[in-house]
Amino acid sequence: MNALSCPCTAHSQISCPLPELAPETLDQYDQQIWHSLYDCPLHTWLSQTRIITGKSTTSDCYILYVEYRDRYRASQYKEYHFDSLEDALTFRRTDLVTSDLNAINPEMTRRYPIKP
Repeated sequence: MNALSCPCTAHSQISCPLPELAPETLDQYDQQIWHSLYDCPLHTWLSQTRIITGKSTTSDCYILYVEYRDRYRASQYKEYHFDSLEDALTFRRTDLVTSDLNAINPEMTRRYPIKP
């Protein structure tokens, strides 16, 4: 699952996905990681967008999505924005495994892991 689609509206600050990196290419970065503080698996995936930074300038942006379960077994999501793919992958490998996640229920996340 890759969340690359977005509505393109005149007032939107985020435009549609970049053609340089097709969704299939980013699918290779879908990964389950183990959160060391909550002691449970997290499902992660990446998307790429272009952000309008000025009248005629744009900037590439990578979004790392994290999915886990809450106490009702519902999926919860958190997203992190990065300027480069390398920064997103480094964060996932080093900092995400100890970061705070709102409404996470480690027991439900272990019992009903998110499947890619």
